[in-house]
Amino acid sequence: MKKNLVNLTALIAGAVVSLLIAEICFRTFCLLRYDRALKRVSHELFFVDKTKDYVLKMRPNTSRTNKTFGGSDQSWEYKINEYGFRGDPFDFNRKSFRIVFLGDSYTFGWAISDEDVHPRKVEEILQAERNKDVSVFNLGVPGYSTVTEAALLRDWIDDLKPDLVVLDYVMNDAELQNNVPEKPELIYRGQLFWLLDFFMEQLKTFSRETFGKKKNYSYLEGFEPKSWKWRASKEALRDISALCAERGIPLMVFILPDVTQRIGDFYGLRLIHEAVKQWGAELEVPTYDLLPYFDGKNHEDYWVPGDGHPNAKANQIFAEVMADKIMPFIRDSA
Repeated sequence: MKKNLVNLTALIAGAVVSLLIAEICFRTFCLLRYDRALKRVSHELFFVDKTKDYVLKMRPNTSRTNKTFGGSDQSWEYKINEYGFRGDPFDFNRKSFRIVFLGDSYTFGWAISDEDVHPRKVEEILQAERNKDVSVFNLGVPGYSTVTEAALLRDWIDDLKPDLVVLDYVMNDAELQNNVPEKPELIYRGQLFWLLDFFMEQLKTFSRETFGKKKNYSYLEGFEPKSWKWRASKEALRDISALCAERGIPLMVFILPDVTQRIGDFYGLRLIHEAVKQWGAELEVPTYDLLPYFDGKNHEDYWVPGDGHPNAKANQIFAEVMADKIMPFIRDSA
């Protein structure tokens, strides 16, 4: 009996040691693979900064004209300022009501020209309608997620000293940063065992593809109850809220719809809209859903053909709604 107990203890100890060795090997493999992948990243708009959680930064003083899509006769232009963000140079000394916009390619204004981007439109509307100087800083970067946006704000909030922070939340904001390999530490954030989480994700993928679930990926999968993605996104929103609250800076969240989908009863991403509104309520952050402003409209009128991002017409609606919600903050600051 005693011998059997010793053998069982040795077996369990051996299994635990083997699993720990496997975990260490897997983590080492993930980190080495990540470093190799970063070395292969090459893009005319971005460069790699491994010291940052957001990893990719836009190249300062860059300007470019792009085709809307391959073979298109439509083109658009962007201009990156000396600090690596879209738009005019930042004026840190200007006495004005300062608004920082956080977001991804929707906020950046992918596939539309500088003058049509909604943060710039918001500035124009507020300047025209309020007797007060307003400065908008567009920190939107294509491919960023809520997690990387929180890290970016942490780096810039004390330099820009905003009077208001606006977060644009889009349907893929719970996903991994899609223009660069994601840091393994972020992929497995909150997971004690990376290897176990990897196998669980592989099992979910196999089950989904084998037993009849949709094979085309949906952003809704990131909002499944057991998904770590929505938890990471919610925690990042909490971080953004805390950064602002610690400095007495108001925060607003705007949920931007996916205009490639049919609007109305056929719109398939309402779960994400409802979840983010609930997060805003829990954090006591004013949160506005822009989907209702597109109800009854033909979604094809609001996206860039061949690309899928919101066009100038959609950005105008975004800007008008946002400016209307922002005006009370400017009035109260007078």
